[in-house]
Amino acid sequence: MIKVLIVDDHPLMRDALSWVISEAADFQVIGEAADGAEALEKCFQLQPDMILLDIYMPVMDGIEVIQRIHNSGLSVRIMVFTSSNDKDKIISAMHLGTDGFMLKNTPRAQILAGLRAVAQGKRYIHPEIAIIMADYLNNENGLLPKLSPRETEIVDLIRQSYSNREIADRLVISISTVRVHVNNIMEKLKVSTRREIAHSDEEMHNSGG
Repeated sequence: MIKVLIVDDHPLMRDALSWVISEAADFQVIGEAADGAEALEKCFQLQPDMILLDIYMPVMDGIEVIQRIHNSGLSVRIMVFTSSNDKDKIISAMHLGTDGFMLKNTPRAQILAGLRAVAQGKRYIHPEIAIIMADYLNNENGLLPKLSPRETEIVDLIRQSYSNREIADRLVISISTVRVHVNNIMEKLKVSTRREIAHSDEEMHNSGG
């Protein structure tokens, strides 16, 4: 049973999320919080496995909550769940090592799939947020030059040890399309194996690329 803490300043959103999550047999909603300070208090008190966290909240925003959780040493996975695709907030959360990013327009089934992926130690990134991250990596960080948002998303999944079949299922595309993307990625990064793709970020950084 995966214990979840829901953090959102809107009561109706908390109620809706609690209903969706509680309907799944492998999840248990153990608490709710309406602001960042209450979220931290309940994290220490209830020891959830996962926190479903909005970015914009009163008292203390989601970014500060993430930072304080990580600084405290608490072992809890964090799924950002927000209506905003604010680039600065998303990049800040990414640098803090957030486990997942989901927008509030995500369908019910995908919410549960995303939570399960994060609970298993994988990352879940909503496609709209993946585009923001790809733009950041391409234009500002420069670690993955020339890759499209879809290719960057596939690189991230390869790094999480997803097979081509699993990537196809996750992105709802054919396995042949995945193979084409992987081949294009290898050509652009000048590598010849999936393992080299998985380590391309580090290698390019070390080489000054």
